Amino acid sequence: ITVKANVDLAGGFGLEAAAREARYAALAAQLQPGEVLLTAHHQRDQFETLLLRLLRGAGVHGLAAMSVQSRRGSVKLLRPLLNLPAGLIQAYASAAGLDWIDDPSNADVSIDRNFLRHNVLPVLQERWPSADSAVARAARLCADAARILDDVAARDLAGLLDRDRLKLAELSKLSGPRQRNVVRHALRLRGLAIPSEQQLRQAMATLTQAGSTAQPEVAWPGVRIRRYRQHLWLYAEETDPRCAKVPAASYSWSPGEVLEMGPVRGTLAAAPSTGAGIAAEYFEAPLEVRFRTGGERLRVAPKGRTRELKNLLQETGIVPWMRGHIPLIWTGEHLLAVGDLWVNADFAAREDAPGIQLKWEKHSPLC
Repeated sequence: ITVKANVDLAGGFGLEAAAREARYAALAAQLQPGEVLLTAHHQRDQFETLLLRLLRGAGVHGLAAMSVQSRRGSVKLLRPLLNLPAGLIQAYASAAGLDWIDDPSNADVSIDRNFLRHNVLPVLQERWPSADSAVARAARLCADAARILDDVAARDLAGLLDRDRLKLAELSKLSGPRQRNVVRHALRLRGLAIPSEQQLRQAMATLTQAGSTAQPEVAWPGVRIRRYRQHLWLYAEETDPRCAKVPAASYSWSPGEVLEMGPVRGTLAAAPSTGAGIAAEYFEAPLEVRFRTGGERLRVAPKGRTRELKNLLQETGIVPWMRGHIPLIWTGEHLLAVGDLWVNADFAAREDAPGIQLKWEKHSPLC
C-alpha cells in the first residue's frame, strides 16, 4: 500500500516531528480493529534517538528513548527488533535474499538525525565498537529511572488531583523538582505536550508566585494551564473554553430535542416533571438559547430579590472562562433558566403543577 501523507508545519513543530506525526497517522489509518503496528527500529535507531534527545536537553523520560511496546493515541506499537544490532538485521536480510528500499531523504544531512547517522555515529563506533549496545543499555536504565519518577508522581498526584484540576496549596508543599515532576506526569496522563525544562520552570514560577487573587495563565503549543481560586486547570488547546470554536452564537430550541452545542458547551435536554423546574406553560412559546452578554438578572428564590447573574457566577466559584458558555434559556425577553444551575423563580413550576426540568451535560468543568 502506498499512502501520501500531508505534513502540517503550522502546529509549531519542526519538520522531522511534523513528518513523524503524519507518517504514524497514515500508518494508523491502515490498521483494522485489533491489529497492532510493528516497526523495525533497532539498536542504532535507539542510539540516534538517545543522542538527539541528549543534545536537546531531555530528562530521563526523553533519554529512555524508544520502548519495545508503547502507544500512539489508540494505536498499540511494538518494536520487536529494538534490542538487535543493525548489522545483524542487515546480514539476515541479505542472506535471505530480501529486498528493501532506502529512502532518498535518509542521505540529507541537513536533517539532524541523518547528520548524526552519517557524520557522528561512524566516528563514535570506530572508537567504541560496542557503542550501540552500551547506549541501548543506558536507555533501558533511564527507562527504569523514569518509571520510578512516575511512581513518585503518581503518589504525589493522588493527594493533589481534584477532578480535573490540581490543588495549588498541596502542590506548593512539594519541592521544586517534585512539583515539576508531578505536573509533567499530569500532562503525560492526559496526552498533552510536555514543555521544555525552561518553559516548565517559568510556568511554575508564574502559576505559584502570583498574588492570591491573581488569575495567571501559561501556554505552550497544544497546552494551556490557568490558575483560579488555588487550583490549576490543565487544558488541551483544542478543548480550552477560551480558544475552542463554538458551533453557533445562539440557538432556537425545541425542548423535545437534545440540543448539541459542541464539546465545551455540551448538550441541553428537557424532561417533564411535577412541581419542579420551569412551569410547563412557558415551553409552549418558542425558546431561544443564548449566552452571556452582560446585565442578565434573575430571581433564584421565590421571595428573594432579583440578582445579577454575574454575581451568582462569582459566588458559586464558576471559572471565568466558562461563564460565557453557560446556556441561558429565554422566551422572548424573559430569562427562564441558567443551564440546570438556576431556574428563574418568576417562571418556576408551582407545587403539584406540570414543570420542565433541564439537564445540561457533557460540557467542560465549571468549578
